[in-house]
Amino acid sequence: SPRRVYGADGSLAGHEDRIIISTLEGEQEISVPPLPNGHDLEFADFYQAVVGGKQPDVSPRDALADLELIDAALRSAREGRVIRLD
Repeated sequence: SPRRVYGADGSLAGHEDRIIISTLEGEQEISVPPLPNGHDLEFADFYQAVVGGKQPDVSPRDALADLELIDAALRSAREGRVIRLD
């Protein structure tokens, strides 16, 4: 189902492939190109790093920081307490 936003002058409905703006004057439909899948982008970046010698967009240090954040969130939920990251 679309995500909807309502305002004083109309509404906006966000579908996967289009946005529909509705006002008292009528409706306007705007096509939205599909976004690439995040895994596809990650794999393409990894491929360019291996084959093309390009530095990856996300460094191993960045990836480790992401994992630490996810681990802290899970531990916080499980233990019912705040987990502080340095």
